[in-house]
Amino acid sequence: MAGIEAAGGGKGASEWTFGSDDGWRNAQAVSQSAPTSFTSAGLPRRRRGEQLLPGSAPPPSGAARPRPSRDAHDVRGRLSSFQQGIQRGRHRTAQGAEKNHETLEGE
Repeated sequence: MAGIEAAGGGKGASEWTFGSDDGWRNAQAVSQSAPTSFTSAGLPRRRRGEQLLPGSAPPPSGAARPRPSRDAHDVRGRLSSFQQGIQRGRHRTAQGAEKNHETLEGE
């Protein structure tokens, strides 16, 4: 699209610019940066957050909405119910295996 002219000017006018261009330039600069320190094996040493750009990382987890408080008795009851359900299921499975056991000839 070399034939497209920029708004407000003819040939040689400045290129189009957008707000996101700064972000792209920053990303390109970070991707082309050289590591500052190396391991004894010659590999680049990484540091947490070294290549993050503004707006690329989510807010800290501390800024999340607060957890609702739960009553200990309700939690205990729910876990007890869950445990009882598992025990009933295991019991039924064990009974079903005993009923379906077929006797082979010679046993």
